[in-house]
Amino acid sequence: MFHILCTAKQPRIRLKRFLGLAISATVLFIVIFHLCSSPEGTSDATAAEYVNQHHPVIRSPVHSLLLTENYSIANSSAQYRIRLDADHPGCPIPRPALVGILTTPGLESSFRRQYLREKYRELNKKLDATKRIDVKFFFGTSNNTEIMHQLNAEYAAHPDDTIITSRMEGRDEGKILDFFQYARSILYTQHPSNRHRFCKRYLYVAKSDDDSVIHLPRLSELLLSLPAPTSSSSSSSNFVGNVFHDVITQARIQISGMHGMLYLMSADLVEWINFSPIPVENVRGVEDQQVGYWFQLSKLHINWFYVGRNRFHDLMDVNPITRWFQHRITSETVVVHYCKTLQDFFRCMSGLLEEIHVNHSLFKAENAQHRLKENGLHLPLPTIKESLQHMRDFYFTSNSTMLPLAEFDHHLLHHSITVHTGVQFTDLEMSVVMREFVNMGRRGKWIETQQELRTVSVELCCRRESQRCWSRV
Repeated sequence: MFHILCTAKQPRIRLKRFLGLAISATVLFIVIFHLCSSPEGTSDATAAEYVNQHHPVIRSPVHSLLLTENYSIANSSAQYRIRLDADHPGCPIPRPALVGILTTPGLESSFRRQYLREKYRELNKKLDATKRIDVKFFFGTSNNTEIMHQLNAEYAAHPDDTIITSRMEGRDEGKILDFFQYARSILYTQHPSNRHRFCKRYLYVAKSDDDSVIHLPRLSELLLSLPAPTSSSSSSSNFVGNVFHDVITQARIQISGMHGMLYLMSADLVEWINFSPIPVENVRGVEDQQVGYWFQLSKLHINWFYVGRNRFHDLMDVNPITRWFQHRITSETVVVHYCKTLQDFFRCMSGLLEEIHVNHSLFKAENAQHRLKENGLHLPLPTIKESLQHMRDFYFTSNSTMLPLAEFDHHLLHHSITVHTGVQFTDLEMSVVMREFVNMGRRGKWIETQQELRTVSVELCCRRESQRCWSRV
């Protein structure tokens, strides 16, 4: 009897095991089917997750050349081109760029971020949807409890643009690689009518700093004016920014790169960074130097677009070390960098992003007089009116003309000095004189009479060029 009962239970046990295996296999099949049928990349709604929480992409749209022969493009002495399989008829128009701003939880950085968020949102609203530039703020993580509370609070308040990587915070710790890997995860969207094809969401991926201020409409216009980085072109890899040359590592390797204030690369280069072993093996170091070093090792054929110091530059007179990259803010400025202190940050924000039209209140003589006084020069109203009229005639050819506030200040001071000193300064001499007047205004001092203006201007100039300057007075 006992033997009969035991043998009767064996089929039941086998049946239970069979059912358990069948259920497990069904669940596994559903999961695999879901993953394989999901579109490449992530949706905008999940853009603020930790980088290491993104699932690996199912399929890459990159040309097979990149994925075969043990990364031969990274190891060969020849130059190779990358082709992306991501430009198809029926794809939506990609936006010009995704900009990642590498930032930290410090108080000044937090203050700058909040102003940049609001201003960039305002600027994007004025652009067509296809010309808007998406901006994300990219953080490292921390072992400090208070800092993590701050990061979590910022993420809760701004989930759409706050990205936190699992790498510890540090400028030279490799956060830049995490950013490009994150950018790769949202770089593509599924083709609207063919689920086996993919479309680029962005033409370029950019890196910037939180002490940089970007004029988004001008950046959008600049990128759309460049040769389009498409898979149909003979060489589609574009690298855009201000070129620098440096020496890195103990081996004293000479490299070229793009200044970290703002540089942009086409989607295929982001694809290469995501798959090549070179960035992973060379991740530590100053980020703009390391990115240049990656491309130097890559043997890729890359179009380097040098935009010029008049478009991408540092703020004037804030850091003597970066004098080569300094330039005054003009209507050509796309990004101004080194806006670190709050005073300098507001100089950058107002000087670049606040624009003056011919009916602006600053074209009232009383307001312009007060503005000029802040820059070290206090002149009577008839003189101010003369300078304003000159500016109207010379710069404002129509009512739609706009001038950055920094350029308005520059021309108002420049014209006043030129007319009322009677001295023909060279460009370098005028730059010296104007800089000293602006510094004087910041100290709460100013010049009030025409004779005093002439005397002080000549003295300031002749500190640098004594013989040549005095001979022309």
